[in-house]
Amino acid sequence: MALFLRRTVAAALALATAVAVSLAFAADLALAPRSIVNQSGTTVESGGARWLGTGANSDVSRLGMIFAVPDMPRAAFRSAKLVLTAAWTQWIPVDVKIAAELSGNPADFGAHALPSERALTQHVAHYAENSRWSGNGTYEIDVTEPVRALLARFARPTAIALVAAGQGTPWGRKYFVTGSAPPALKLSFDDPPAPPPAPATASAPASSAASASADAARSSAPTLATPGSRQSGIGDL
Repeated sequence: MALFLRRTVAAALALATAVAVSLAFAADLALAPRSIVNQSGTTVESGGARWLGTGANSDVSRLGMIFAVPDMPRAAFRSAKLVLTAAWTQWIPVDVKIAAELSGNPADFGAHALPSERALTQHVAHYAENSRWSGNGTYEIDVTEPVRALLARFARPTAIALVAAGQGTPWGRKYFVTGSAPPALKLSFDDPPAPPPAPATASAPASSAASASADAARSSAPTLATPGSRQSGIGDL
């Protein structure tokens, strides 16, 4: 019985350790956008499908997005991915450099708050591709470096603003959905590894426990009189 209990406790501790470790590396956060605009020259557009790449003015083509941060996990930052859903099937080259705004509380974009006028991180994510996007397909862009640079300066931001600057020739862009499947900024974090479980206390062997119980029973049992012996009783008083 004691051996069975020890094995059961050991198995439970191993399971608890595995669960703790798996949870420690599953701290992900999906941020929703609160502001999405396109800028081409001095023209700013919002609402409906938006684009990534270049517009009519390839020198000043921007996509500005701000993602609200409800609460940041108190853990080490690992990676960041921008997730876009294609508005329809399209195949056209796209070349952008994506930076983060150097602010822990960025103001929403607009006609008087242009994406091109924001102070940005020097670290950028370069995204260049010439592939087919399928309608309603989801596509991820690694933006770890600019987000890491932002978090190194503002550990607890209320929002994260990303600005994608188009490169190359005019009209090199792909459209994505903003309504039914809005963009998301996925942040991943690594918690410190779970501490090892405390060693289980070894129980006494079953034979030792049985011997101790037998000795205790013998010491507490009444002594019976043997023939020829005399016990004191009420008649002796």
